[in-house]
Amino acid sequence: MKQLLIHTLKKGDTQMDNTITYSIGDVAKRLGLTVQAIRYYDAEGLLPLLKRDAGGRRVFTEDDVRTLQMILDLRDAGVSIKDSAQFENWRLQGDQTLQARADFLEAHEHEL
Repeated sequence: MKQLLIHTLKKGDTQMDNTITYSIGDVAKRLGLTVQAIRYYDAEGLLPLLKRDAGGRRVFTEDDVRTLQMILDLRDAGVSIKDSAQFENWRLQGDQTLQARADFLEAHEHEL
């Protein structure tokens, strides 16, 4: 759980190359998910910054892949989709929510 805490508290690595993009199939294969699972996470509001191309297809950057990995980490820790969406919202708000995120993760650690 400590590794989860460290991984999920960070907003993102600013050194990440977001010029490279991936298709939903590429991301599904990389993370061991189904395309349907990724669509579900997107529909549930867990990928609020996900872009689409001119044809309406989802276009993933490294940041999006890291967000999905965080969602999977939270899921594996027993966190609900609704709570994961709240956590992602806090993460996007930046460092002023670090304490709220730390408290959240601590509370979930005790539930496991």
